[in-house]
Amino acid sequence: MADDAVRSVARALQLMQALQRLQAASLAALQAECALPKPTLLRLLHTLEAERVVWRAAGDGLWRPAFELRPTQIRK
Repeated sequence: MADDAVRSVARALQLMQALQRLQAASLAALQAECALPKPTLLRLLHTLEAERVVWRAAGDGLWRPAFELRPTQIRK
């Protein structure tokens, strides 16, 4: 189970990175960008939407990030 949980986090982050690059995307565009199955993308998108991390516009139906993820500077 732990491996599945980690994999889901990695997939969610991959999806967020794709959304940030595209700014607005259809499910088909996200599938092409992430190479994940549509059912997996839908589960991730609906989970992220429930957590207010992504949103879907009523007008065009495209998914958008609700905020930007930025890497931090790691100090050694």
